[in-house]
Amino acid sequence: MIVQESYLLLGEGDFTFALDMCRYIAASLSIDQENAAPATATPPHTSAASPRSVSITCTGIDTLEELHDKYKDIDFILRNIRSCCSKQQAVDDAILVDTTILHGINAVQAECDNSNKDDSNNIIRTSYDHVLFNHPHLGTENSQLHSRFLQHFFHASSKRWMKAETGLLYLTLVNGQCSRWKCIEGARKHGLVLLRRGEFVAPPSPPISSDGGKTYYSLRRHQSGRSFANRRRMQGGESRQHDAQNESETLVFGRACDYPTTVATKIIGQLPWETANNCAVDATTDTQNNVNETVTAATPTSKMSSDDGGNTYPCRHCSKSFQEQRSLKNHMICLHPDCEEVRTWKSEKSTKKKNKKRKLKNVDGHDGNIAGMQQSNAGTPSDSNN
Repeated sequence: MIVQESYLLLGEGDFTFALDMCRYIAASLSIDQENAAPATATPPHTSAASPRSVSITCTGIDTLEELHDKYKDIDFILRNIRSCCSKQQAVDDAILVDTTILHGINAVQAECDNSNKDDSNNIIRTSYDHVLFNHPHLGTENSQLHSRFLQHFFHASSKRWMKAETGLLYLTLVNGQCSRWKCIEGARKHGLVLLRRGEFVAPPSPPISSDGGKTYYSLRRHQSGRSFANRRRMQGGESRQHDAQNESETLVFGRACDYPTTVATKIIGQLPWETANNCAVDATTDTQNNVNETVTAATPTSKMSSDDGGNTYPCRHCSKSFQEQRSLKNHMICLHPDCEEVRTWKSEKSTKKKNKKRKLKNVDGHDGNIAGMQQSNAGTPSDSNN
């Protein structure tokens, strides 16, 4: 029996992420099939790994003509994506990797539009096991506008893109955008629950590659092909992909009715290239640990010695550490806004504001009483004048 798995990539700009993903999965499945034992050699009443068939649908909002205007290498990228489609003769001519490219797909459109077809007249299906949307951006720095956009996207994902019972949504944002755009709150309004949160991991080069382990993924503005100003620091030299992972995070959502938070784990919904020891943080487990565990790890007020180049302020919610306490505090506010420490800071800040307002009010009232007394004394004749 062939295990079928489907992926949907939304909002692709230059389709370089789709290319790296297709290349990696195609090479990995090919290696798995070559190393798998023949079905006839499997002893009775024993389990054998079932062959997998993966379909990857790559979509973008731009038309093909717009892509040609923006990216001069788009023909090369799309041609290589299609070349990842392969057949394995040993499994009844089953297609191991089936790639589909669709243009003009609106990620926030909840209704099925059968006019969206690829070159082979294939209509986009309505639901997928894995739905990925990397670095959505509307071309303007407006938090309220992006918050509304994400709510439309969550609605469309829950109603259309995600497969019933098993569908997962992967949303990758630049660090800090999740809190500014109220991402988790918007997802909750549409019946989605956060299952995992961790650093963004881009697909690596295929296990067997003839081009020296090259990857093509790059962060470019989909309107013009240029990089975003707040992402330029992620594209410095040879460490571009590593820096991009450090500056972005991936949030994995599932329907609340399908994935109760009590069963969430750190490895739930891992993509094929993600390893079991990655830095993903289980949102539910993290919250439970804040309540149930005695705090023995370092907090922002406790400085610990370490051997990682002087980073002496570790975060107790992930694997990062910092040289300055204020850096750790900013990190926790941006990436762990629901943790106990951040809630305490917000409460203390609110209390200070209230106390300050109360003091100012008392001072104003005291000054008013003094001024009234002076006016009263000035208008009353003294005893010596009588």
